[in-house]
Amino acid sequence: MAGQPRRRDVIAGSCTLGIWYSYLLVLAVVLSACTTEASSNRQSSTEASNRLSQQLTTRWLTNEQLAAWMTEYTHRCSNISRKFSIGSSSQGRKLWVLEISDKPGQQEPEPNFKYIANMHGDETSGRMLLPMLAEWLCDSWQGGDQRAARIVKDMHLYLMPTMNPGRIENPASIAAANLLMSSKVLVPCSSVCAIAVPRNVTLAHQDGSPAGVCRNSIPTADGFALHQRENGNGVDLNRNFPDGHVLCTPDEDHCDVSMLQKTDGVQPEVAAVMRWIEGANAKSPTDVVHFTASANLHEGSVVANYPYDAYSRTSRAKIDALAAASQQASTMQRPDVGPGVAAINAQQRVVSAQGAASVSPDDATFKFMAHTYANAHRTMHDSTEFPGGITNGAAWYEILGGMQDWNYIAAKCMEITLELSNTKYPPASTLPQLWDDNRDALIALAVSSALGGVTGTVTSTAARRNAGAAETPLPATISVQGISWKTTAHLPFGFYARPLAPGQYTITASYGGYASVSKAVTVPADGSGARLDFKLRPLK
Repeated sequence: MAGQPRRRDVIAGSCTLGIWYSYLLVLAVVLSACTTEASSNRQSSTEASNRLSQQLTTRWLTNEQLAAWMTEYTHRCSNISRKFSIGSSSQGRKLWVLEISDKPGQQEPEPNFKYIANMHGDETSGRMLLPMLAEWLCDSWQGGDQRAARIVKDMHLYLMPTMNPGRIENPASIAAANLLMSSKVLVPCSSVCAIAVPRNVTLAHQDGSPAGVCRNSIPTADGFALHQRENGNGVDLNRNFPDGHVLCTPDEDHCDVSMLQKTDGVQPEVAAVMRWIEGANAKSPTDVVHFTASANLHEGSVVANYPYDAYSRTSRAKIDALAAASQQASTMQRPDVGPGVAAINAQQRVVSAQGAASVSPDDATFKFMAHTYANAHRTMHDSTEFPGGITNGAAWYEILGGMQDWNYIAAKCMEITLELSNTKYPPASTLPQLWDDNRDALIALAVSSALGGVTGTVTSTAARRNAGAAETPLPATISVQGISWKTTAHLPFGFYARPLAPGQYTITASYGGYASVSKAVTVPADGSGARLDFKLRPLK
């Protein structure tokens, strides 16, 4: 009778044949349904991927959508792009990178530049800005834009939209977060955490009630706890790199960098980035990608931050001495405070150091890189908080274990940090403006840092003794007079790229068993860069 439950087709006592027949019938139906659903999902996924490139300025993409966009991009712009993974996050999610070049995946005597975004889970602008940059390059490099043509033809650009993919989970989470942020309706922690918003994208009252339900959240200015800065293990990735300011002896300029290349004890995301930069996953030494310069993208302010982020041992000793003197003076002036003053010694050191820069050997070039970004940004250079829109990292606030300083000291890559929005995880409606603000700056920094300094090759003159023999590339050390930091020419081409601010320099190429050669060079202010090749003569 209609509306009444049907009797079971198989009841106790049915014959074995009937049971197996029913089982096979159900299995066939399930398999058919799965096949149909899988086909439908593939079709739906393909249709969604084809639309993702048109949605970069209108919505936040999830991790799965970012990966799908990257796949779609490498199909549509296959002649200039390559998608690959450098490893997995603490939650097992792939860490995807997009390479852009006219010869992706091939070694060339050209500089390599990288952008890494979203290493903090609640700082998301870069997740969308880097795909927008890729789309602009695909559309512009053959359309007459010389900046795009230089990036594609003369260098290799690597884009990593998210280093911390564990902190953006699904479309429902993003939609809920955007809705609640825009409406500013205070929703009790229990009512939100108990429903669709996953553990890693939680919303809560600022007071965190009820206790424990939303313990992985952090408070934001609008009264909510939204997203988490740390990775899936609760670790801040920008405090997790081996720190040269602590590990190098006697100082950063005289450091056994192998101490800074060990991945023991670091988080999976940090280990993956370190192995990628160090070339640990390369098939051979000549397949290693040596990065000339880079930037990592953050939120929380609008400023270009340059090294050092922490104080050197020498500077730290001076600061500690100043803090001790301040402590003693404070105790003398306030005898009633007594021993309690010692408890604020750490704070005194920070307060005493506030505003004091931690100067790297390449301070002039780092300032030039930061100014390049700030000046090309729509508003950054007009900052009232940071003169010119730039700041020394330690002068702003000191951090240890940062990716920026690790790149410079351990990987010989000149990296700066870009803070791109005062609001963390801003509403999707602001994405078009974010792109307009940062487009020219993202382009200018990559071109200037990779191609605006000095590039060249180092080879041996020994080949001249044998008519017709090819010149032998040399992995020579490249040093600049007056600057203690050195870089290296890399095989298989003996190619080097040295970012430098405009000006006059004397550069030396040296390699064991060969006579060193020094040459004068002028780095032009127009960003065109200078070419300086070296040919070294064997000593015997």
